[in-house]
Amino acid sequence: MAGGTKRDYDGNARKKTAQQLPRGRFHSMFENIRDELDEHYDRRERVIKASRDVTAQSKKIIFTLQRVKELNKDFPEDIQQDVDTRLKEIAKLLSPIAADVQSINRYRYGYSLKCLEELVEALSFAHYLRHQKVITLEESQAATPADVMLTPHDYMYGLFDLFGELMRFATVTTAQSGKLVGDHERNILSDIQELGCSFE
Repeated sequence: MAGGTKRDYDGNARKKTAQQLPRGRFHSMFENIRDELDEHYDRRERVIKASRDVTAQSKKIIFTLQRVKELNKDFPEDIQQDVDTRLKEIAKLLSPIAADVQSINRYRYGYSLKCLEELVEALSFAHYLRHQKVITLEESQAATPADVMLTPHDYMYGLFDLFGELMRFATVTTAQSGKLVGDHERNILSDIQELGCSFE
């Protein structure tokens, strides 16, 4: 027999509280699923926010590096200081989410971590300006200022973007100096051509 309806002083039926509602045999299972989804969305939001800020800092590093005028030399002090400051800021942004993107979660939130492609672009551009060489995946990982794994996709897409920065750098420096920069019996144009052939 069903129990009676509880009413307030005005005669209105009182709503049952969560504790009074009957619990089915699947109730606890769905509560666990709810909690897992809440954790997932919280992690995803943290990753997206950090990724947006890391992308912005990486772009600023690239803009700073475009002020370099020569290859195979140490950066001017002001440029090096700017790059170091922004890399430290990137480390601060990535460190809090490092635990969120370990193991399988690195791929689960891969789309939200597009910032790493931009970071690889910045790191590879700096590496090329210093050494006139393409950075390797291992070197990129070592230069990443946090315990976040770079995937081969992060690395390759970063190199694809590097191609555009090299063309921009070559255009500006050639217009300013009247010659193609480079060393080791190579110039930046031949490097761009070789890199383009490698992509094909």
